[in-house]
Amino acid sequence: MSLPKGTSLFWRKSKKRWVLSYADPVRGQPQKVLPKEIVRQRDAETWALEWLRVQGIRPDVVLTQRREEGLSVAACAEKWIALRTKDSRVAPATLTNNRLHLDKWILPRFGTRAIAGLEVPELRAFIRDLREQRAASTTRNVYYTFCTLYADAMAEGWVNSPANLVAHPAVQRELPELEARAVVRIPIEWARVLIGDERIALEWRARYAVAFTSGARDGEIAGLRWGDVEMEAEPPVFRIEQAVAIIGAKGEGGFAKVKGPKTKGSRRTMPLHPAAKAALAAWRERWSELVGRRPRAEDFVFPGPGGGPARPKSAAQMREDLERVGLPGEIRGQPVEFRATRASFATWLEEAGVADGVRKRLMGHAVGDVTERHYTAREVEQLARAVSLISLCRSRLIAEARLPDAVSAVGASCGLAGTRRPASRGCPHRALRAGPPASRTAMRCAGARDCTSARNPPPTPWPRRCSGMASADTPADTSASGTSPRRRGCRRSRAAG
Repeated sequence: MSLPKGTSLFWRKSKKRWVLSYADPVRGQPQKVLPKEIVRQRDAETWALEWLRVQGIRPDVVLTQRREEGLSVAACAEKWIALRTKDSRVAPATLTNNRLHLDKWILPRFGTRAIAGLEVPELRAFIRDLREQRAASTTRNVYYTFCTLYADAMAEGWVNSPANLVAHPAVQRELPELEARAVVRIPIEWARVLIGDERIALEWRARYAVAFTSGARDGEIAGLRWGDVEMEAEPPVFRIEQAVAIIGAKGEGGFAKVKGPKTKGSRRTMPLHPAAKAALAAWRERWSELVGRRPRAEDFVFPGPGGGPARPKSAAQMREDLERVGLPGEIRGQPVEFRATRASFATWLEEAGVADGVRKRLMGHAVGDVTERHYTAREVEQLARAVSLISLCRSRLIAEARLPDAVSAVGASCGLAGTRRPASRGCPHRALRAGPPASRTAMRCAGARDCTSARNPPPTPWPRRCSGMASADTPADTSASGTSPRRRGCRRSRAAG
């Protein structure tokens, strides 16, 4: 004879005893330890049935009463959402997803059922059905919402249950495995095009410049205010103090809301790359065309049309901009997302040999080592040196006419304020060689020492002309007879000799 519903019998290895768990109308789901002389499972079942009969306990009846009299899943869900809304630790996007999972999948299936009456077989069937209809990530997200709801209902006393049945190992075994998704990294040549091509809107070029040179998240860039940007500091920096989250569907009935950064480490001070500084300076001059007034310190750097916070569809916009400049919107079959700027930034730092602790600081990741957390002070100058290793100097960042006094953005990004952009294309360090000898020697680009591109090395000093190579600005040095120039060290003199 098998045990009735509402009971379970299991072997506890630590005590080497059989344990009976049964439904009780007052005590919930208590446990009874069987005598140690009972070893076989058949003997344990016989003893448990006799003990339940003598005690007058009907677990199956108690289980039926729970199904009919306890709070329904819908009632618990309503109280749970109200509880999480008051919790400042719950991100708005997480709360939105919780509501979506409840309204679309959980409540249509279990809304009228008492939460205490749920059983493992029907929960397993629910996960199997969801797995066949939805992606693996969606199935797991719905499961975690349901599991958290049940756990909080137990903690608040809304359900009298000794264990979270949704978290039962048999239910977890039905969850699909997530496939490893390839990380998309954007080549640095593409980044130069996105930042420098004038066919892309100036606002988005500035946004790309900040993303590619800081690894900041999309929401962190959206939460950036002009008061957080210190372009006149040495070195220039910007502070990440907040982020902008999307409540509801992005662009379809949703709205942007300012919140704190994702983690504690996300609140950080970042060095401003010369390319990002030049792009932000140009965008600040055009910012008033979007809002209708000059920017103030409390204004968002990338606002909506009314000046408030905004979270546009950055991934779709990036793919559109790539196609506009003749580049594909996919890399190895994966669509390019805005988050790829963050992965690309981390990859470029690693390739440049930046230490792991510095990379974590720049990315806003938690530092696990105690020394890194408490005893090492990462100065902004050190972080700035690490960021400057990312070479974006080949980009034509902003059109010459877009900057005040026709200052070249490339020159500004390399420390040549007040210098017009050379007519030749390519690295501005190499472009300096197009000028006369005097300018090539005197106008040493301040960013040349940070140019790490093997194909675009910094300019070398102009070679000294020998006396035999007379020109308009280098008079010939004549010999004592005054008839022929001295050709000391000149190839022509060696050939003549």
